[in-house]
Amino acid sequence: MPVDLKAYCQRLGLDWGCQLDEGGQPVLDAEADEQLSSSFANVGLAIGDSGNSVGSGTLFVTTRRIVWVAAAAGDSSSSSSGSSLSCSYRQISMHAVSRDAEAFRRPCVYIQLDEGSEHGMAAADEGEEEEEEELTAELRLVPAEEAAVEAIFSKLCECSALNPDSDVEDEAGAQLFFDEAEVLAGLPDEQRAAVLAARAEGALGLGDGEEDDLDELMADDPDRFEDDEEGEEAGTAGGAANGTQQ
Repeated sequence: MPVDLKAYCQRLGLDWGCQLDEGGQPVLDAEADEQLSSSFANVGLAIGDSGNSVGSGTLFVTTRRIVWVAAAAGDSSSSSSGSSLSCSYRQISMHAVSRDAEAFRRPCVYIQLDEGSEHGMAAADEGEEEEEEELTAELRLVPAEEAAVEAIFSKLCECSALNPDSDVEDEAGAQLFFDEAEVLAGLPDEQRAAVLAARAEGALGLGDGEEDDLDELMADDPDRFEDDEEGEEAGTAGGAANGTQQ
């Protein structure tokens, strides 16, 4: 069925109609230190869970986003492209190599997108009833040469690693729980002893140079910091004895 790429991009908060240079490549964002990592010609784009084909074009993988430009739109005579889209790596929830013929007719790189920003959702006409089923937030990059599937996937992994999602990392960290005793028990003896020693120093409020002073005191009087359990027991026994005598 015909695909309205512009409406699809607006709904999901994707960039539609990218600015191109004279060579037909996307204009890079110098302020974000964006660099072109690789480009792949003859890459088809399909959207939605049913894989509606948009056409064939060139895929540009940069250090900040992926950009797909339709073959006709990439003509060097034009400085902008209506038949193009781009999305940042933080808009990608998942990407994987798909070779399942039941899921899609050809090997491809499957991309699952987030559901779009409030701004992107607001761009659609409010109050307009959808006559057809809404396309899902899925992209498929389908290179003409099957060997390019792995190369595209590898580049996506490489560049997406340069753009970590801090919010997701914070949430993951907040959900991390562990038992301190189990962690200490799992450490090697020397490392466990070092951790306990460091905590002991912190509990005593030792600063720089104060540890040496403590060592000197221990050398002069080894029993200075011993537990006074025997003295307490003797005192208790003495008190009991005195009480008996009374």
